[in-house]
Amino acid sequence: MEKILKTNLFENIPQIDEHIVDEKLQKALASLNKKIVVLDDDPTGVQTVHDVSVYTDWSEETIAAGFAEENPMFFILTNSRAFTADYTAQVHKTIAQRIVAESKKQIRNLSSSAAATPPCAVIIRWKRKC
Repeated sequence: MEKILKTNLFENIPQIDEHIVDEKLQKALASLNKKIVVLDDDPTGVQTVHDVSVYTDWSEETIAAGFAEENPMFFILTNSRAFTADYTAQVHKTIAQRIVAESKKQIRNLSSSAAATPPCAVIIRWKRKC
């Protein structure tokens, strides 16, 4: 098999115009009309985000505050990687129930046409223990 240098391999890949990517992302987020809630199981995940709120508890008040933000996304740091599998499932269920409850409050505050689409999406970042 022929050896290929990394520099030769990547030289034909076009450069990405980050300004265009950022512009398209902002446009997509503006029209999303949903709140993205990310449950992160480990503090290293939130070290790479910026301009996004990261909450360290999942109280009803905290989740309501996240929904009240203009930003379309917020993180909840669960630190559940340190939990047992059973406790992690329990915590995620509690958080999901609170997100659904707050989501229902948000739907009541929307117009009838906007209320047809659920106002949130939940992403769970969870690395299973080996």
